[in-house]
Amino acid sequence: MADYCFGEMSARAHVQIFDVDSTSGGSDAEDELGIYEGDHWGTPSESEVDSDFDDRDESPPSPLAPKFPRDGEELLHDVASLLDGKGIGNVLVGEVALSIMGVPIAAHYTAFMIPDGQIDQAAQVLRDAQYPDCKDLDQFAAKPTKTKSRIRCRALTGGATRRCPIPVHHFHTDHRYPEDRNDSRNQTRGVFLYCASQMLAPGFPMPAAGPPPPEDPFYMVTSDARLYRPSLRGEDGLVMLNCRGRQSTESYPVKILHPARYMENLVYLMVRDIGYLVCNGWQTEFKCMLTFSPLLPAANLALAAIDVELGDVQAGPIRDWIGLHHVWDNNEAAICVRFAALHRYWKKSGLLGEPLMTPREAKGVSPKHIEDCLRNMEEGKPPSLDRSFEESDWTCQLM
Repeated sequence: MADYCFGEMSARAHVQIFDVDSTSGGSDAEDELGIYEGDHWGTPSESEVDSDFDDRDESPPSPLAPKFPRDGEELLHDVASLLDGKGIGNVLVGEVALSIMGVPIAAHYTAFMIPDGQIDQAAQVLRDAQYPDCKDLDQFAAKPTKTKSRIRCRALTGGATRRCPIPVHHFHTDHRYPEDRNDSRNQTRGVFLYCASQMLAPGFPMPAAGPPPPEDPFYMVTSDARLYRPSLRGEDGLVMLNCRGRQSTESYPVKILHPARYMENLVYLMVRDIGYLVCNGWQTEFKCMLTFSPLLPAANLALAAIDVELGDVQAGPIRDWIGLHHVWDNNEAAICVRFAALHRYWKKSGLLGEPLMTPREAKGVSPKHIEDCLRNMEEGKPPSLDRSFEESDWTCQLM
């Protein structure tokens, strides 16, 4: 069992495509601030940079009406359009969002974050648009913890080879249906819908339908000029990173988190979910952002496609922790100790939501397991534990 080593998150990167699945109501001021200090949001650079929507009407564009789910980039445009058309807030997250930011990653699913109160409505909108449901839904609804039953789709049960959290709703838009629970080849790479409470840190607002205003400090559209634009060759003649990158201004505007907000959000998710399988995925995404951004030492700046620097991250404990990775070889123990301190502080402050877990983890993981993780880290050690558990690859791993 591999150890969870925060210190190795900034390991040397190569120009390649990362396949991350190949191996495996308060209204007071404190609630509004969430996990951050009282600094105001936004920087001059965020308001001074032109956006593709500076001169456009901020009302949602007319929704598209595809007769059936389309593939590739059209899929994410169609989903955003359908949901916007019904007034449902939505944000693209996960692997596709990373690829658009500039990470050369092989995306295995298209994930959208939806306001909790609209998640079922969002699913119905996609069903009405003929997005195909999972064939195992009825069995899972009857016995959600029986992962050794005939439930075949890992989007329902999670598992050691899937690092993404279990979605509230998902659709097999790729028409992949596994023959059995061990059929990895035919696991769906379709559309996953998540509640904002699953995916978003306290203090982060969930946007309304339609494109955000150009000066929004949290969200941007996938055609924003600040995003990376891949091409065959860069200005210096070197091959550019193989990623989706910035989308065309002619395509439907899809919302994503600003890269700096995405980074901050990932730290929160890692802290919340430490000790659970899904933390693997958060750590992988975090490592990708470290590797392909100017947050790394100068030697790796040739790969810095993501427009985010340490100064773009909100001042406070998150930025302090991320900053330790600049000299990770000397700070491995400090990274672990500070991470555990973040968990305890946010937990005591009531800012950590419930961790995401698989059905089997819900039955088999006790508070003692998590406490042992934290104590190991407070000693400057990885939180490696031995659990007799089907998902034995439960610790956070690097790609």
